[in-house]
Amino acid sequence: MLSSRTFRYLLNLILLVGGIILVTGMARANKSAAQSSTNTADSVTYVFSEEITHFFPAVADIMEEDTVRTIVVDEAGKMLGYLLYTSPYTDDVEGYNGSTPVAIAFDTEDRIIGTMLLPNDETPSFARRVERAGLYDSWNGLTAEEALTLEVDGVSGATYTSEAVILCVQKRLEIYLGQKKNQKADIWGLVRTGGSIGVIGLALLCYFFPSKARPYRLYLLALSIVFLGFLQGSFLSIEGTYHWLATGFPITIQWLLIGLFVLAVILPLITNKPFYCTWVCPFGAAQELMGKITKRKLRIPQRWYKALTLIRPYLLVLIVVLLLLGFVGDLSQWEPFTAFIFRSATIWVLVLAGLMLLASIFVNHPWCRFFCPTGQLLENVRKCSPRNLRRAEAHQ
Repeated sequence: MLSSRTFRYLLNLILLVGGIILVTGMARANKSAAQSSTNTADSVTYVFSEEITHFFPAVADIMEEDTVRTIVVDEAGKMLGYLLYTSPYTDDVEGYNGSTPVAIAFDTEDRIIGTMLLPNDETPSFARRVERAGLYDSWNGLTAEEALTLEVDGVSGATYTSEAVILCVQKRLEIYLGQKKNQKADIWGLVRTGGSIGVIGLALLCYFFPSKARPYRLYLLALSIVFLGFLQGSFLSIEGTYHWLATGFPITIQWLLIGLFVLAVILPLITNKPFYCTWVCPFGAAQELMGKITKRKLRIPQRWYKALTLIRPYLLVLIVVLLLLGFVGDLSQWEPFTAFIFRSATIWVLVLAGLMLLASIFVNHPWCRFFCPTGQLLENVRKCSPRNLRRAEAHQ
C-alpha cells in the first residue's frame, strides 16, 4: 500500500506532467486554428491582406515577381509600389515570444514608405510599445541601400521585440540587395548581458554556499533588480512559459532567459531547494528590499494566513483552466513583472506592482507567498524532486 505522502507525491507529479501536456497541446491547437482561420478569411472574406490595403488603399491587383517582390497595381494596371516580406527568410529570428514577420513597403521610386509587423505571437504590450515608439517608421523615405546602412536602436521596454524586428528588416534587405550589412559591436547590449550573467553566477554561488551568502545578499538583490529587472527584462512568468509551450523555445534570442528557466527547474529537482524565487527573481528582490524599511510587520491571524496561502495554488489552477478552455488573453496582466519594463506595462500592472511593493513594507514577500502563479508552478516542480519521493517512502 502507498503511504499518504507517496500518494500525494505521485498525484502532484501526474497533475504537473498531465497539465503541461494538456496546456501545450491546447496552446498549439489554438495557434493552428487561428492560423487556419486567418488563411480562410484571406481567401474568402477579402482579397487583399491588411498590410497591402494599409500602404496601398487603391490596390486592385497584386503579382509576384519571381517571389522576390509583391507588386501592387491599381485598376488601370499602374504600379503603386511593392512589398518585401521577411517571412520565410527570417523565420529563425524570434522576439520575446516567437517570430516577428514584417512587411516592408516601397513606392514606385524604390523608397520605403513604411513597415508593418504581421500576425505574430509576441506579447501585445511589447508590440504596442514598439509601435508607439515609431520603430516601424525608422526607414521611411530611404532606399533599400540607405536603409541597410542605417543604425536603428532598439526600443527600451520592448528590447527583444524591437531588436527582432530590426534584424528581420536588415536580413530581408540583405537578401534583396545581395549584400551584407557591416555590424557594429553592441557595447550596451554586452554590458546588459554580461551583468545579467554575473548576477546569475553570484546567485548560484549563494545557492550552493548559503552559509557564506549573507554578506552578499543585499548586493545580489540590488543587482538582480537592476540587470534582470530594468536593463535586461529577464524574468520567468506564466505568460512567457505558455508561449514557449505553444511556439517552442526561442533559444537563439532568449538563450539567457531559457538557461535561467532550466536552472529554475533542474536545481530544485536535484536539491529539493528553490532557486529562482529565493535567489534570482527581480520582483522578489524588490519586495525583500522594501521589507527592510521597517522590521515591524503586521501579524496575520492564523486563519487568515491559511486562507491567503490557498490563493496562489487556486490562481494557478484558474489560469490553467482558462487556457484549456481557450480563454487566453494577455497573460502578462496576471503578474506584476512587466512593471520593470514600465514603458510597456499597462496601468493595471503598474498599480498591482506598486500595491505589492507597498504591502512588502508590512508583510514579508506578499506577492511571492500568496499570489504568484509562477512561484506556485516552480514549487509544484520542486515537490516532484526524487528526494521528496524518498522522504515519502521513508514514512511508509
